[in-house]
Amino acid sequence: MGENICSPCAMCCSGNLFSRVPIEAKEQAVLDDRANVFMHKGNMRMSLPCQLLKSNGDCSVYENRPGGCQSYRCDLLRKLDSDAVSGEVALDIIEEAKTCVARLKSDISKALPESMALDFEQPIYRVVHGMRDARKMYPDLLNSFWADQAELHFSILIDIVRANFEENYLK
Repeated sequence: MGENICSPCAMCCSGNLFSRVPIEAKEQAVLDDRANVFMHKGNMRMSLPCQLLKSNGDCSVYENRPGGCQSYRCDLLRKLDSDAVSGEVALDIIEEAKTCVARLKSDISKALPESMALDFEQPIYRVVHGMRDARKMYPDLLNSFWADQAELHFSILIDIVRANFEENYLK
């Protein structure tokens, strides 16, 4: 079952867990122009959310995906592989996490005035930090109720991720 939860999940590829993945120079040649590859502290990285991810969660370069993508196994996948959770429970956890991300994005959109839209095509924690920065700089422009809701959903998301996907998330 293990690999069957990856496509419906895509939490690692979507920027909800990480902001980048390490790649090797030879792997860059396989990636197309949509991949955002850059150098970070002398090492090649690909930024996340992955631009090679299809809307259904499938990887468009799955057979040739970078080694960092191939070797990563989240806590939930390892639990599934060891029969610590069932496939049904794993899919329920994934749905809970994705629902929380959607609520968080919705809350942030409602908190900000239209003139202050954030780029949701970046890791979710950066979007939250952008909202926090806007809240400090322009407190009268933000809807406090929705900003508070966003903070609540971000806290819940962190708990879900740490319990099920990556225990050191944002530590």
